[in-house]
Amino acid sequence: ILINPIGTGVIICGTVLVSVLLRPLLTRTRSRAELQARSNASFAVLVAEIARIAQEIRVFGVTEIIRQKVHTATEEAANALTQTRFLVRLGSGVYQSLVFAMVFATMGIIAITHVSGVATLGAVVVLLVRGILYGQQLQQSQQGSAEIIPYINEIHNQIVALEHHHMIDGTCELETIETVEFRDVSFRYEAETPALQDVSFRITRGQA
Repeated sequence: ILINPIGTGVIICGTVLVSVLLRPLLTRTRSRAELQARSNASFAVLVAEIARIAQEIRVFGVTEIIRQKVHTATEEAANALTQTRFLVRLGSGVYQSLVFAMVFATMGIIAITHVSGVATLGAVVVLLVRGILYGQQLQQSQQGSAEIIPYINEIHNQIVALEHHHMIDGTCELETIETVEFRDVSFRYEAETPALQDVSFRITRGQA
């Protein structure tokens, strides 16, 4: 099979050009995916904390404040997800546009150079089609990994944080606790409103 050197050169140059043009978009997708991962993690932590202190939220009348926090966190997570998915889909569209432009340019150059022979032209077309299919699969894999990798990094960071704060067990056994006593205990959920103020009490074994 005869291979036209000009057409081959255009394909190679076009492939490099497509990669260079898509790199900023891929970088942007990764940064948005990192923001999405952080937003989702923060949202999950917020929901878990609300579920854990749901009774306290109702008792101290901070339901509206918590509702606003949840609303803000939901909007941030939704916006991050929308932007990431938009960039992923945009990458596929930009890739297809660039590749088709490269195909038309290659065919135009072949026509200008007066390449003769159906076999030669057919080989170039087959090479272009295969290159488009393989390139699109690679581009989709890159975009998908750009969206997933931040979650893997976040999990890794959490594992590292847990390992650094690992609880070391002592050698002394704890004796039976007969009495728990609080003296002048104060606590605030918010800086302005105290939940507990100078509370003192004593609980003996079996009362709690």
